[in-house]
Amino acid sequence: DAGYELTSDTVNANVTGETAPERYIDIMLRTGPYGDQFGRRPDGISLASVQGHPQASIDLGALKPRMEEILRTPGKRIDLIHEVFAGDLPRLESRFLEQSKNVAGQADANAMLMIGRRHIRDMNSWLHNLKPYVRGKNRCTMKLNSGDAARIGLADGGQARVVSSVGETFVPVEITEEMMDGVISIPHGFGHVYPDSKQLYAKELSPGVSCNDLIDESLDVASSTCIVNGVPVQVFPG
Repeated sequence: DAGYELTSDTVNANVTGETAPERYIDIMLRTGPYGDQFGRRPDGISLASVQGHPQASIDLGALKPRMEEILRTPGKRIDLIHEVFAGDLPRLESRFLEQSKNVAGQADANAMLMIGRRHIRDMNSWLHNLKPYVRGKNRCTMKLNSGDAARIGLADGGQARVVSSVGETFVPVEITEEMMDGVISIPHGFGHVYPDSKQLYAKELSPGVSCNDLIDESLDVASSTCIVNGVPVQVFPG
C-alpha cells in the first residue's frame, strides 16, 4: 500500500526464529515478493508458515522471468568480458602459438608451461598438518601427458627437475592423459621443508615442493596480478 511503511521496530518485534540465521531467513521470506510483509499481506509466507507446511515446502507456481526487469546494463545486454581483457586476447593468442612451436620441437624440446591445481583433500596448506588428510599416496606430483613424458625421458613415479627463470626443484612424476600437450601441473600449498614452517606433521608426512619457488615477479598485463599459471619452465629427468 502507498501509505504502508515497514519499520525496524516492526521487524524486530515480529521476526521469528530460534537462531540468528533463522531470523534472517524469516526477514528475507517475509519481505520478498511472496512474503506476508510482516502482517500487511496475511496470505503471504514466513518462516513459520513454511515450517508448518507439510514437508516444509510450498508450491509458489511456475518461475516468472525477471531478467529484463532487473537488468540495468546498456541495451539490456550481459557483458561477458571487459574490453581490457578482450583487447589482450591477441597477445595471449600469440604467446600460445609461440609455446606450441616450442613443444613441437622447433625450439626447445624441454620447454613447458606450468599450471597449478587443487585437490579435494587440500585447502591451500591448511589441512596438511592433519594426519587423516595427509595419509595415502603423495599428492604433490608433477602431472604431464605420456607424449611429453616420452619426449623428455620421464617415467611415471620417477623424478623430474623443473627449472624456471628464478629457481629449480625436483618433483615426482605422474603421467596422465588429462594434461594438454606442453603443460605440466604442480599443486600449490606444499613446500613445508622450510625452517620457518610451523606445521610439524606436514613437514614430516607431506612436505612436497613449493611451486612458488618457480614463479617470478612478473605481472599479468590485463589484471596486474601475479602470473601463477602458464609459467614458462624447462623439464628434465631428475
